[in-house]
Amino acid sequence: MNLAKTAVAVSIKTLMERYRVAIDAIYCVYLAGAFEYFINVENAMRIGLLPTIELEKVEKVGNAAIEGARQALISKTKREDAETAAKMIENVKLEEEESFISGIICKLF
Repeated sequence: MNLAKTAVAVSIKTLMERYRVAIDAIYCVYLAGAFEYFINVENAMRIGLLPTIELEKVEKVGNAAIEGARQALISKTKREDAETAAKMIENVKLEEEESFISGIICKLF
C-alpha cells in the first residue's frame, strides 16, 4: 500500500514539474472510477496522496469512461471533441522521468 501511495503522489508531482504547473494554477482535480468512490479526499491530502488544494476544487465524476463513451455514441459533437482531445494526448513514460525515479527513491528510503 505504501508503494502504491508513493507512486501516485510522485507521479502527480513529476507531471506537475514536467509541465510546469504550480499548485495554485490547478483549478480542478477530477477523481473517477473506483478511485473516487472509495477515497476520502481530506485523508488523501493529509497523507500526501493528493496535492493539498481547496476541497471545492476536487470533483468526483463517477465512471467517466462509461459516461464519455455514452456521450460519444449519442452526440456527433461530443465524438468530434473526443477525437480532437485524443490527438492532443501525450504518453508520458514515468519510469523514464528522472524526477519520478529520484522521487520514488527519496520517498522509500
